[in-house]
Amino acid sequence: MLVDTDQVNLEETKHLISTPSFAYCADVSDEGRMLDLSKQVSSEVGLPRILVACAGILGPRGLPIWESTNEDWARVLSVNLYGTLNCVRVFAPLLENADGPSHIALLSSTVGLWAPRSAGIYAASKHALVSLAESLQYELSAANSSIGVSLICPRAVRTSFNAAVRTDHSRSRPTGSDYIEPDDVAVKVIDAIASGDFYVFTHDGTKEVLAAYYDTVLRTLE
Repeated sequence: MLVDTDQVNLEETKHLISTPSFAYCADVSDEGRMLDLSKQVSSEVGLPRILVACAGILGPRGLPIWESTNEDWARVLSVNLYGTLNCVRVFAPLLENADGPSHIALLSSTVGLWAPRSAGIYAASKHALVSLAESLQYELSAANSSIGVSLICPRAVRTSFNAAVRTDHSRSRPTGSDYIEPDDVAVKVIDAIASGDFYVFTHDGTKEVLAAYYDTVLRTLE
């Protein structure tokens, strides 16, 4: 089952799938639409056992936080945070009632763990997703739920999402060799669902960057 706001790309993606699939045009930031969609899915497809929430927008780049507007914040958070939250709210009950174990995979980013030098609104939304996923895991575990959770934290992935960043030579960005393909991330997600891993990283070198970041934090406690 595929969900997107872009009907054309939605149909193109559906045709790439060799098994029977369903495509729904919907905006995840619209709570009412997502509730209706969950009812439609349970009726037309059945109870899902896997939810992969990966909708997101980048928002303003290179704009200082103090120059960003409330509209900038609302636009990014409505999709990246509330859109993901809406997916969890409406589909978690369906996953809970499905036959057998089920799983939720939430797509955050490594900038949800350490802050970048730009795109502060995007980073804040991804930090919120990290907390959301961690809290969700704790709460489901405490409730003895059969739903597992994975937090996916990729770095640079070659998609239309960041096409503008990759072609903007005026700003620092990962080099071409740092970008991996969407298929590489998909394999990581599939493996995480199968193994039940919570923290999932996609790039070599993430450990070193993360260690350096938290070393800076921990040194303040010495």
